[in-house]
Amino acid sequence: MKRLCLMLVVVCLLVAGTGCEAFIKKFKREPKKKDTVHELVLEPESYDEARPADNELARQYYSFWRNWHDELITALASSDNHKKKKEAAFESVRNLENLAPFMKEPYRSAIGEYIAKLEKLYEDIAGDIHSMYGSRSLNRARDLKRRIEREFPFTAIDTFLADEG
Repeated sequence: MKRLCLMLVVVCLLVAGTGCEAFIKKFKREPKKKDTVHELVLEPESYDEARPADNELARQYYSFWRNWHDELITALASSDNHKKKKEAAFESVRNLENLAPFMKEPYRSAIGEYIAKLEKLYEDIAGDIHSMYGSRSLNRARDLKRRIEREFPFTAIDTFLADEG
């Protein structure tokens, strides 16, 4: 019994001697740090934006058109909401319009006809709130994509583009 009491006293002294560092660390208030003064920039540096070459922009617009047109076909094939169909049709038209100025003249007028057909498709989709003519719009969208990709293939885009300069 004496031995047990002696062990208990030794353990208590050891615990008391080490203290409760974790407890003190948890509740000790950190001293406030002084605000550092930042140096003012009197002459900011301006960086020129690197504008991609015209043929690279045309490739991007063609890719954007193709992706948005695929999105339009997917939205028309499923029962996606009307807003998604309108957005996809609008972006498809917009990216094809952005592509047109980079093309040579005979191709620009040909792509203009497809832009007009896409705009008509957009108007039909926007007016078809209840999707009564969804299958007709889907067939028209597929036909337009097939015709545009056949007449203006991505692999031969450089032949359609106007010369830079």
